[in-house]
Amino acid sequence: MIAGFLSALVVSPCVSAPLFGALLAVSTIGSPLLGFAALFMLGFGLSAPLILIGATQGKIMPKAGEWMNWVKQGFALLLFAVALLLVERVFISPVMLMVWALWFMVVATWAWSWIGKRRMLTQAMSLIAGIWAACLIVGAALGNDDSLHPLASLSATPTMLQSATGQPMGNDSAATDKTITTLAELDTIVAAYPNVLVDLTADWCVECRIMDKNLFHNRPAQMQDWQLVRLDITDTTEDSKAVLSRYKLFGPPALLYYQGGQLVNQQVGEIGRVEFEQTLTTLNN
Repeated sequence: MIAGFLSALVVSPCVSAPLFGALLAVSTIGSPLLGFAALFMLGFGLSAPLILIGATQGKIMPKAGEWMNWVKQGFALLLFAVALLLVERVFISPVMLMVWALWFMVVATWAWSWIGKRRMLTQAMSLIAGIWAACLIVGAALGNDDSLHPLASLSATPTMLQSATGQPMGNDSAATDKTITTLAELDTIVAAYPNVLVDLTADWCVECRIMDKNLFHNRPAQMQDWQLVRLDITDTTEDSKAVLSRYKLFGPPALLYYQGGQLVNQQVGEIGRVEFEQTLTTLNN
């Protein structure tokens, strides 16, 4: 267990997420013996590979050679990609498409310079990376900010929502959104509108920004009869604590669906577009 703990700190700092999940599960089990066994197996799984490599004195390790330099460079590029992914979740902008394009150009150059076996494969990878870099540059020039769909604006048609009077609302429906911070304000809005969609959000919540972009920037037609309310708990106050306590939440993001003044559905965590539309369709019927 100690070896597993040390290996987690030295070799795999990203174990904090599964470790937190394991501790949360153990705390709800109520059995000290089962909790001990779960954490022991977690530690054993972390330390076993290191013990195996140490016990064999490096005999099972691959031999050093020029290919190791390529592996080192490849992992360096992957680490840069991870850094870009983390930055992109906070900084959503066409500038990120240009940065990704630069990364793909570096990858294309690196793959093209491969010498040795499978050269044709690496050159094909280089061409694909170069083409994708060109797509990202065009997407950035068009003002897009989605690195997975850089040319989406070329094929997308604006989603137009129809109000009860038949007038198109489209993305202008954002003008009717409400932003609140207290349960008292929420209760007043819930009593005033038949359908209320509450978006529990905070400025420091990365997933909230992603959901806002994916769900509310280009709204589905199913939202036309729903009043969107953003319940902001950015600041840790008695009001924000009361919000989390009422809905038994650890924090944002979360979506709360009210119909006729009653909470009919609650979704916690990052919600995808398809799941969001399916939920609205079910509630509208």
